[in-house]
Amino acid sequence: MQDSSKIYFNIYCIDKRFDSLSGKYFKAIGFSQNFYLGTTAGSALCLGYSQYCQEICNCHREYNSIHKYDPKNPDMLLLKDSLIKNIDISFSLNIIDEIYLLNHQDCGAIKAYLSFSGYPQTMGDNNSLEIKINTELLLFASEYLKKKYPNVVIRLGLIDINGTVCDYDIQFHSWRLVYRGSSNDPLGLWYGL
Repeated sequence: MQDSSKIYFNIYCIDKRFDSLSGKYFKAIGFSQNFYLGTTAGSALCLGYSQYCQEICNCHREYNSIHKYDPKNPDMLLLKDSLIKNIDISFSLNIIDEIYLLNHQDCGAIKAYLSFSGYPQTMGDNNSLEIKINTELLLFASEYLKKKYPNVVIRLGLIDINGTVCDYDIQFHSWRLVYRGSSNDPLGLWYGL
């Protein structure tokens, strides 16, 4: 359960498939009050996009000559500026203790903007790769937020189509189950965990 004396800023995607699942999860862990909510396409995508692309560019220069990805994509910059403005406004109203970035399985924004990454185009095709890409994006987004808001705890999560959520433990470089959703679809990222 969440500490009711703290103020949280939760960020998740606009994907309508995950509104109810995320809402059930947030309610189950005590996010019924004392939180601000920021939704944006791809959740952490806009915060980690630039660094993700730069890493790919530095590692695979020949790949960029074919796929033409751009770390300064104007769509990503616009989404990032909008999300940061909302966080800043929240800070003007309250001191935010924790920012929770919650990505989700089968993200259309990641498919569209990171098509060069190999992100699975069909849900359940390659769950381990999907988890790896989400992990990298969330970590890059976390680095950005830690620089911008050094006194705020950053929490990273990933919800699957079953509503099951794992949080990423930065210290141990691993995912840990924090909530089991009510569905049991074998295509879910965390199915069988």
